[in-house]
Amino acid sequence: RESFRQSLQLRLKYLGPNNPNHPDIAVSYENMARLCYQVGFYKEAKEHFQRAAAIYRHNFAETHPRLVAIAKNLAGWKGKSEVSKQNV
Repeated sequence: RESFRQSLQLRLKYLGPNNPNHPDIAVSYENMARLCYQVGFYKEAKEHFQRAAAIYRHNFAETHPRLVAIAKNLAGWKGKSEVSKQNV
């Protein structure tokens, strides 16, 4: 998880100041979201997916495969509950 977090921080540091909606930043958010989802941190995963989707929407049409995949992931979470601790 730390590697994904570091990747996100580097992309925000080097790409974000000039282009906060750079698709590579969205990829890092999406990677963090997938990892958080896999370990049961659904709230954090949802936040990362939503950030990724917002950046993708800035760059791509709603029919873009990444946006469609995120929408499916978010729709499938009904009934999921958080694990007791939020930090791994």
